[in-house]
Amino acid sequence: MTSLLLGMASGKVEQMNPESWEQIPHQPVRGYNTDYAGNIINP
Repeated sequence: MTSLLLGMASGKVEQMNPESWEQIPHQPVRGYNTDYAGNIINP
């Protein structure tokens, strides 16, 4: 949390390229949890 707040205060967060988020390794999204329909699974 401290790193996020310091990045926001210094302006470094706004300087980041939003496309760089696609380079972060992650599990594929298998579904979504919603308030109105429960779990929605991606085929």
